[in-house]
Amino acid sequence: MGKNSRDFLVPIFISLPAVLVVLLFFAIPLVNILLTGFSSSVDLFADSLMLSRIILTYGQALVSAFVACVLGLWGALLSSENEFRWKSTVNVFALVCFSLPQILVVLAFFSAFGNESTWALLGWPAVIAAHTFLNFGVFHRNIQVALVSMDRSEELCALSLGASRLKTFLRITLPKIWPALRGSFVLCFLYCATSFIVILMLGGGPKFSTLEVSLYQAVRVDFDLALAARLGAIQAVVCLTIYLFEHFSDAPPEHAAHGLRMPLFRWQKPWANSVTAALFLSTLLIFVVPVLSLAMSGMGSLSKLDGSEVASAILMTL
Repeated sequence: MGKNSRDFLVPIFISLPAVLVVLLFFAIPLVNILLTGFSSSVDLFADSLMLSRIILTYGQALVSAFVACVLGLWGALLSSENEFRWKSTVNVFALVCFSLPQILVVLAFFSAFGNESTWALLGWPAVIAAHTFLNFGVFHRNIQVALVSMDRSEELCALSLGASRLKTFLRITLPKIWPALRGSFVLCFLYCATSFIVILMLGGGPKFSTLEVSLYQAVRVDFDLALAARLGAIQAVVCLTIYLFEHFSDAPPEHAAHGLRMPLFRWQKPWANSVTAALFLSTLLIFVVPVLSLAMSGMGSLSKLDGSEVASAILMTL
């Protein structure tokens, strides 16, 4: 057996166990459930309740991603164009927001702003607030990196020719950061569309159920695998379509520019920049307070925890 044959067969033998595991425990059961679901004659789009849940699922995802985009873009412009106190803390906090589990975010909101019944009364505003908390860091980080790494020569030339800062941003800067902005929006949209714990605990009742909650009810409550398969197929088709659109429409990444780098998109008067930074930090307090409230309430209950149960839970998690 030649060297080329060995080089070809070794990766196959190494990957064979992983392929078998995927086939036996994922692919075959998934295909079986999908075939069971599509063999049913039930038309989900003819059901007004399911149709409303489909609309609510992607409607709240769009609104949540848009609100997170506005806040993240605002923070990215402030962080990239200005030097202010707590700037590094804001950057770290933005990453912490995205890394926190959904259940901790929900508990943090309950701890800071009221119990479960209070937030359940809010419905979608509570859901959008929680999703904004979770996804703000994606926009803040990606757009800030794009703003810091790009060359500002074209913007400076436009400003010197009499263009306003707003027009310069919309015509020149926005196309440069558009890949980062679009990629962040797609990621946040998919994340919000497939959200489960936030909807379940903050939605306020069955009328605010999304596809994920309906899928859970179909499997765990009704044991209706046909309905669950159809709901899962809708999610899979929508998410895959959006992902493929983003993947194939994405331009090749540009290398970081090493040309002119100077802040352009900030107020000319120093006090205006300070006021803007203060407003942004005040807005972030809405998200900082829940985390601090949950941490403080948890610290007070540390003595009541069973050490053996905590250690067992940590080991099971790892």
